Amino acid sequence: MAYPGPAMTYMGVGLLFFAATCLVSLIADGFDAQPTTEGTWWQLLLTALAGTGVIVFVVGLIFSY
Repeated sequence: MAYPGPAMTYMGVGLLFFAATCLVSLIADGFDAQPTTEGTWWQLLLTALAGTGVIVFVVGLIFSY
């Protein structure tokens, strides 16, 4: 049985979360934050947060079926 309400909520939150981390990454890049070969802690954090947004979106897709 599908649950469209929670599915749309999870999908929307996941999409906003992913988009927000991408915008933060673009803003940080605008301040001449140069990536390094070993990476910095904020780059790893933004990658993890973007991945979390994708996972939440997928959970919403699962709820929709």
